[in-house]
Amino acid sequence: MDPKLLDRVEKVAYATAFALLAFRMVAAYRNDGNPAVLFYVIDGSILLFFLLIRRSTENISLRPMDWLSGFGATFLPLIVAPPDRASAILSPIPILVLMVAGTTLHLMAKVRLFRSFGIVAANRGVVHKGIYSLVRHPMYLGYMIVQSGLLLSGPNLVNLAIIAATWGLFILRINAEERILSEDPGYRDFMTRTRYRLLPGVY
Repeated sequence: MDPKLLDRVEKVAYATAFALLAFRMVAAYRNDGNPAVLFYVIDGSILLFFLLIRRSTENISLRPMDWLSGFGATFLPLIVAPPDRASAILSPIPILVLMVAGTTLHLMAKVRLFRSFGIVAANRGVVHKGIYSLVRHPMYLGYMIVQSGLLLSGPNLVNLAIIAATWGLFILRINAEERILSEDPGYRDFMTRTRYRLLPGVY
């Protein structure tokens, strides 16, 4: 299958799914005023922006499992249910601080990647400076922090299951990306200098 066509499919699919998420979340915000819900939409719009401007690549994985993990980890967070503010574990301010921290982290990673950002494992260029000198996949750590904030703003079993599945797919996605990127000598050198994938001293 033509990698450039697959590239366009990624963009259209995410834009459509994000529009549906935004519609649901904005409606929920109008009902109960949960600021975490509105911030979650803002956070997702950042991903959409970088996805739309990214460069195409011929070196994209065509393995079905890589597409499953890439799309699953990206699209599952778009089907979360709007959390109920009444069941929040923390007050809005610490939750927003947590979510802003997560967004800042993955935004720093995206700025470093810029047009090299993508959903499915591919080599769009090796980035190893800035936040990437701390962990090899800071973007996923940022996502996990934002999703934790959303969950704390109104936990429910549906969202817990969705986020847990997403995190599992992040691990599969990391493995797929490193399999593709490790074919590049520059990335192999990066792996020796930056030991941990997500959390220094842990993983």
